[in-house]
Amino acid sequence: INSLFRNDSSFAFTNTDVNKIEYSSLPEYSLVIMNEVKSVSSGFAQEMQQFVFKGGSLLVFPNPDADLASYNTFLEPLGKVIYLAKDTAATKVSEINTGNLLYQNVFEKIPENINLPVVKSHFKFSASTYSSDEYLMKMKTGESFLLSEKSKKGKVYLAASALSDESSNFAKHAIFVPTLFNMAL
Repeated sequence: INSLFRNDSSFAFTNTDVNKIEYSSLPEYSLVIMNEVKSVSSGFAQEMQQFVFKGGSLLVFPNPDADLASYNTFLEPLGKVIYLAKDTAATKVSEINTGNLLYQNVFEKIPENINLPVVKSHFKFSASTYSSDEYLMKMKTGESFLLSEKSKKGKVYLAASALSDESSNFAKHAIFVPTLFNMAL
């Protein structure tokens, strides 16, 4: 994430420890990336919820050892999707939702045997039948690897796995760059 945004003058990028966030500056950002936070505090949850409700976008990459209870307490007010148990069975991303605005101008044509990210472990998602979530990438298992959900004026993006090499190769895959750039834009 640092390499991606730090060297691009189109973005004002700040990397901050979750315990040192200046919440008063959140309105200056369009996207907050929550990268592998182990546990979500109630104060952080309230501030991020307000950020999203007022029109901000939030991208969540879960910690491989995440405190799912704190994550889900945080996510429930934002939408209908929460994290379930961790699945350590290896799989692969098999589909990209090119109809989603995020990917509309990324591909001219998708080849049949496109090389997509490998997933070594991931969290399953649960959603109610009334959920407004939309998959962005789907795995061979039929589960979402990356999804988006509207939340009042904002948007929440949830990844099923962490960015670490032990979880997937998404951070090193070519699709990572346009995905994150388009989320930030």
